[in-house]
Amino acid sequence: MTDLLKIILAMPLPLGILFFMWWRSSHRWRMLAESYAADGVYPNVEKWGWLVLRTGPLQYNTYNGITVAGIEGNLLTLRIVRPFGLFHAPLAIPFNEISVEPASWYLNDHSFALRTRRVPGVAIVMPQTFIHWIEQQTGRRLLPRETAVQRAA
Repeated sequence: MTDLLKIILAMPLPLGILFFMWWRSSHRWRMLAESYAADGVYPNVEKWGWLVLRTGPLQYNTYNGITVAGIEGNLLTLRIVRPFGLFHAPLAIPFNEISVEPASWYLNDHSFALRTRRVPGVAIVMPQTFIHWIEQQTGRRLLPRETAVQRAA
């Protein structure tokens, strides 16, 4: 058997393991996508950023620098850029189904967890600057009142 043939025959196993790990690590995102898939929704404005999906103290996925948030009417859209977005369908979450609570995650910025009505077990943790951008684009207040003092400071 030639060396090239050995390489070709050996590739499916490591690639299969890689794709399985990629698919498995997307399960929190897929939980949200079951209820909030963005079928045919295209946002008017978008911003690159970062977020964390957390289901417990040691159960999380970080999407630093590969997340794009958008606004389309009364929807917050979230997507992961390609090629990292494999197994991560774009999301469209109605603002009236989002609640915001303080969270502890980022060391360089205040963090807040967005919880959705249909999937309350998954917290979407974002830095305060990302939440401010969403508020500016929509004219909606998402952050709790006591945060307005922090914003002014």
